[in-house]
Formats: sequence, structure tokens, C-alpha cells
Amino acid sequence: TFSLVLVTGFVGATLARAEGLKTMQQIQRDMAEGRMPGDMLLQGAMILVAGALLVTPGVITDVVGLMLLVPMTRHAAARWSMAWLRRHVTVTSATPPTGVPSDPPRRYVASRVSRVEREEE
Repeated sequence: TFSLVLVTGFVGATLARAEGLKTMQQIQRDMAEGRMPGDMLLQGAMILVAGALLVTPGVITDVVGLMLLVPMTRHAAARWSMAWLRRHVTVTSATPPTGVPSDPPRRYVASRVSRVEREEE
């Protein structure tokens, strides 16, 4: 058991580092090209969660952590997460008036999280 924990921790740390570096490079490329790296930021967050799960002792946490490190399952989890966020999070933005005409306009973003209960069919 101890060996399994050590091996999954080592393999997971190596994979997390490699995937994290690839994701960071993609984020930097997107930003350099003027694109918002929203999807890649979510991927990076999932890699961070995967690393934390791999450090946590337990077989289930190791399996979930390794699944989040594999690009194919991570992309599927990202699509599911984005669909869930779109259903449950509402984001609105507004630019309030400024006090001095020479002030640059500021943009404020307010968000509201609501739980949507599913109707039974």
C-alpha cells in the first residue's frame, strides 16, 4: 500500500508538472495573441486539483487525480464543468459613471450563483 501511494504520487507529480507546463505555455501564447485563455485557465485549475488529489492518500483520489491529468478525460471534465457553470452561474457587467470626466471607465463584474433544481419527469 505504501509503495502504491509513493508510485502514484511520483507518477502524478511528473504528469502534473508536464501537463501544467504545457498549459502555461498555451495560456501565454493565447495572451500574446490577444485571446482570453478561459479554457486553458480551467484546464490549469483541473491540473492543480489533480495534483492535490494525487498527494491526498487514497485509491479513489489517485484514480480521479490521474484521470484529470489525462488530456482526453480532462477535456471531457472541462466541458461538463463549463456546462454546469453556464446553468448555475449568471454573470452581469456594467460600467458605472465616473466622478471626473478624465477618469478612465472602470468595468465592474457582478456574479450570482443560483441552484437550479431539476424537475422530475
